[in-house]
Amino acid sequence: MIKKLLFAVIILGGIFAGYYAFNTFPHRIKIIFMESEMTDRSYEPVLGIYDRENKHTQLQVNEIKHYALSLNADDTWEIEKNLLQDLPDSIPVLLTVEMWDPKGLTKTQQGFNDDNIRALFSEIIKSRTNLFVRYNPEMEVPVNIYPWNNRPHIYVGAYRQFAKVIKEINPNVKMVYAPAGVAGALENYPEDDVVDVASITLNSNAENHTSFSQEPTIEKQLGRKLHRMRFLNKPVLILGSAKLDLADFQHQWIVNALNVIDENKAVIYSEENFIRPSGDWKNDSTPLILGIYDPDKLLVNEKEVEVEHIFLNFKDIENDDHISEIEKVLGRGNDVLLTVEPTWWNEEKDSDILQRISAGELDTLISRFYSRLPETDHTVYIRFAHEMEIPITRYSWQSKDPIVYIKAFRHFMNFNHTRSLNIKKIWGPAGDRGLLEWWPGNDVVDYISIAIYGLPDKNITDPKKQETFSKILNRKMRRLQLLNKPVFITEFGVKGEEEFQTKWLIEAAYAIKQNPRIIGVSYFNYQDSPEVWGNIAPPKWNISPGTYREFIRALDLP
Repeated sequence: MIKKLLFAVIILGGIFAGYYAFNTFPHRIKIIFMESEMTDRSYEPVLGIYDRENKHTQLQVNEIKHYALSLNADDTWEIEKNLLQDLPDSIPVLLTVEMWDPKGLTKTQQGFNDDNIRALFSEIIKSRTNLFVRYNPEMEVPVNIYPWNNRPHIYVGAYRQFAKVIKEINPNVKMVYAPAGVAGALENYPEDDVVDVASITLNSNAENHTSFSQEPTIEKQLGRKLHRMRFLNKPVLILGSAKLDLADFQHQWIVNALNVIDENKAVIYSEENFIRPSGDWKNDSTPLILGIYDPDKLLVNEKEVEVEHIFLNFKDIENDDHISEIEKVLGRGNDVLLTVEPTWWNEEKDSDILQRISAGELDTLISRFYSRLPETDHTVYIRFAHEMEIPITRYSWQSKDPIVYIKAFRHFMNFNHTRSLNIKKIWGPAGDRGLLEWWPGNDVVDYISIAIYGLPDKNITDPKKQETFSKILNRKMRRLQLLNKPVFITEFGVKGEEEFQTKWLIEAAYAIKQNPRIIGVSYFNYQDSPEVWGNIAPPKWNISPGTYREFIRALDLP
C-alpha cells in the first residue's frame, strides 16, 4: 500500500511539475522535441506598411511572402527544406527567425552562434535582394512563452551580433526590429544602425498570454501600436496573426491611423523624436541638486538641502492653500518643486480632466496658479500630472489616451502667464513600462523625473525584499534611452529599520554619483497615502536625520 501511495505521489508530482513547466516556461518543453525547420507563416501576413519617408512604397504588401525559421539547441542547425530555394527573387520575403535554445541569446551575443549562422544562412539568403529578416519577435511582452522574452540587455547584444553576421553574408538584407507593439515596445531597441525596418503584430501570440487590457477594437490597437513606434524613423510593417480574423480586417483602419499621425505630425510625431541623446551628460560645473519632501519639517534645515517639494491640486489652487507654504520655503532660502495634480479628488469634477484642460475650459484656474506664484529669483520647478503611465487609476489622469495627455500637458506648460518667473518644467513618469507613449516634446520639458521606491510590489511587506536603488535605477534609465533630457529623481524612499535604510541610501548615493545624467534627487520623507494601500499598512519612507546625513556624506557634495 505504501509503495502504491508513493508511486501515486511521484506520478502526480510529475504531472504537476510538467503542467507548471509547460504553463510557466513552455519554450523549455518545446525545445526538447523540436527540430530546426522552415515553415510557411502566411497566417501572419503583412497587412500594410507605415513609411513616413516612402522608402518602400514600391512594395505590394499582398505580394510579401512570410516564412519562419525555427532553430533548436543543436550544435549545428540543419533544416529539411529551404522553402525560399525555388522562390523567384522578385518576390519580397519576410523571414522570421526564432532561436528556441534557452541559451540562444547569450550564445548569439557572445559570438558562439556565428559559425552556425554563417553555415545555415549563407545557403538561404546569400543571393536574395528582396529579403526582410525579423529576429526573435514579440520580445517585449512580459510573459515567458519565448526564451527571448523580457531580457532587454542581452536581447540587444544578441540582435546586434546576429545582424552583423547577416549583413556580412548579404548586405542587401533588411533587418527588422519586431516587437509585438505593446507597452515598452522600444525598451529592447538595438539602436538605429542595425535596424532597417520595424514591425508590429496585431493580436500577437505573446500578448494573448498576458492580462493586458486589450484595446476595444483592432483599429484602436493599430493606432496605439503605431504610436508606440513614433521614436523610430523607420518603415513599420503591420502584421496580422492567427488570433486575428483577417476576413474582417479593413485597410481603412490603417488609413485612419495614419491620418491621426498626419494631423499631429507637427508636435506629437515630429522629427524631434528622432534626436538621440549624445551620451555625454558630464557637467562638472553643476553640482547635484538636493531636495526633500518633508511635511513635518524634520530635515528641511539640513544645510545641503536646496529644494523643497510641495504637492498641490486644483482645489488648493482655487483656495490658495499652497501659497503660504511656498513663501515659507522661499523664506528659508530654498528653491521650490511643485507637483501639480490636476484633480479635485471629486469623481464628477475630475471626469475628462485632460480633455477639459486642453480645450481651455480650465484656463481661469491655470491662470490663477501662475499669477499667484510669489515673485522670486529662486527656481520654481513645476511637475504636472505625474506617473501618468502606470496602468492603474489612482489618479484621474492615469491610463488615458497618450495623445490626450500630451495635449493637456503642453497646454498647461505653455500657458501664457506673462510672468518673469524662473520656471523649470518637469515631465514626471514613474519610470514604468511604456513611458515613451506619454512623452510631450522637448520644447515643454527641461528635466525628466522618475520615482524610485524600494518595494517592487505593494504586497511585499518584508523590508529586506526591497530592490536596491541601483537595480531600479538601471531598469528605469533604460526606458529613457531615447529621450534627450537630464533626469531629476523627484521621489525616492526606503522603508525598514534605520540600519537597513542607511545601507540602502548609501548604495543609492554611489549609484547617483556614477550616473552623470542625474542632476537632482529629492527624498520623500513621509509615509504613502493610506487609502491607496487598502488593508495593508502604507509604507513609511521616513528616515532619521542621522541616516539622511549619511546619505549626504556618501554623495560627497562640494
